[in-house]
Parts: sequence; C-alpha cells; structure tokens
Amino acid sequence: MESVKVDSNPNLSPKQPPIKQNDEVVSPWRDAYRNLKKNKLAIVGAGIILFFILIALLAPWMTSYSYDEVDLVNRLQAPSADHWFGTDDFGRDIFTRIIYGARISLLGGVLCGYRLPHCGNILRSRCGLLRSLD
Repeated sequence: MESVKVDSNPNLSPKQPPIKQNDEVVSPWRDAYRNLKKNKLAIVGAGIILFFILIALLAPWMTSYSYDEVDLVNRLQAPSADHWFGTDDFGRDIFTRIIYGARISLLGGVLCGYRLPHCGNILRSRCGLLRSLD
C-alpha cells in the first residue's frame, strides 16, 4: 500500500502560504491613512473641506456683524473695508451671511450623509421582506 501524506491543517489551501509570525498587523485606520497620503487630490480636497469647517466654526469671531442685523442706511453698498462682499437690499453684510450659511450647508451635508444610508436600509429591508416593490 502507498502511504498518503495528509496535511496537518485542513484549513490551509495550497494557494495560500501560511502566515508568518513576524508580519506587521496594520489597523484599518493606518491603512486608510497610508492610502490617503498616496493620493494628492484627496489631500487637497480634505484641505478644502477642513478650511470650510474652520471658517464655519470661527464665524462669530471672523466678523463684527450679525447675520440678521438690518442696517437700512448701508443698503446696497459696494465691497469695502467694512463690508468685504458689500451689503444686500436690507443692509446686511453679505460676507457674514455667507460664512454663517457655511455652517448650515455643512450641517445639512453631514446629516444627509448620516441619514440617507439608514433610509436606504429601511427600503431594502421592505423590498426583501415583502417582494412587492420589485
């Protein structure tokens, strides 16, 4: 009779070499950071987003006007040292309204990015259970 050699670990396939004990274990965050460093456009995009977040957070300290302060004497003023982007029909500072609007826009983007996947999961669950929306 011929002797058949049986592998001691049945989970190893011949295509996969066994894991070496000295291999470095990389966390998903470190792996993502390494990939981000390689992509220059992603770094530029992240810088732009961080710039807008910084402006939105520092909005009360960047301007001396309130976003809803009406000043009819200074209505429809051209850009100047006092009003960088000028004023609107009601004398409100346009620069102030833009940087306060950035707060609302960023909040809306974060909420949409957080809530829309949940809505999709609910709809997919309904489709899977009822099969009536196919």
